[in-house]
Amino acid sequence: MAVYDRAPASTSPEWGFGTRGLQRWSHDIRCGEGLGLEGRQTLEPTETDEVLEAIDSVVQALTDNLSRTEVALQRAAEIREQRLAGRSYTDIYENSERPLLVEILTTNVLELHDVGHRLRTCQAWALRQEGLSTQRIAQLYGVSRQRIMALLRSASDTASQGINQLRK
Repeated sequence: MAVYDRAPASTSPEWGFGTRGLQRWSHDIRCGEGLGLEGRQTLEPTETDEVLEAIDSVVQALTDNLSRTEVALQRAAEIREQRLAGRSYTDIYENSERPLLVEILTTNVLELHDVGHRLRTCQAWALRQEGLSTQRIAQLYGVSRQRIMALLRSASDTASQGINQLRK
């Protein structure tokens, strides 16, 4: 996993009320906090930077997918060889090693979908925190402004759940 240079942690209180409502004052950058920010500012890399963590997750998922892809290629070659030798698909699949080729493909797609969603959400939130409009973020992503608003809402919902857990 990649290691990034990050600023040292702050010693300030973890949560507080500021001009933008309840916000995290410490070293953490969390998706969905402070969505009302209008001014442009640069988010500095910190000890816990969710965009960098999301990128690390993407790298890990891609690495895991490479390993699974090697197995999938082997399984595909085996299926082809067995089918050309005259075996039925039923016989091939009932006697195949697990995971099946389709299971490997499904795992790869779902893994990339999950980490891709997290990365898109965290990046959209970070860009919004730096003052980009939802229209500009939509242009960068090649999607509608409404899709960006949905991403930002999902990030906000996740942050709200985290706040509620802290209060318990």
